[in-house]
Amino acid sequence: MEILNTIPGSVDAFGTFVGVITGLLAIVLLCAAIAAFYDSEFGIGLLALLVVTATGLFSYVAISESIVKSPTQYEVRITDYNVIYEKGYEIIEKRGDIHVIQKSEAK
Repeated sequence: MEILNTIPGSVDAFGTFVGVITGLLAIVLLCAAIAAFYDSEFGIGLLALLVVTATGLFSYVAISESIVKSPTQYEVRITDYNVIYEKGYEIIEKRGDIHVIQKSEAK
């Protein structure tokens, strides 16, 4: 097997952007909750903490889901197909003598 080209996995930039914006919103709301508790307005402070928790959780999920969407793929010239399967790869596409492979999700 001869590796001709490496195609890196993609990252979802919009998901990361949404996660960062909601993370910043959570920080602002946390400051508002602290200010509400400082002014003895416990009802508003508790509501702000609830919203901070929700936006923080959404931010975490948005960022963690956007990190890697597709695995790294390789364009290779195959001489022995058994080597591909023994190393845990699967063939995704074939273009003449060139095959596109990636790590198998089964292993």
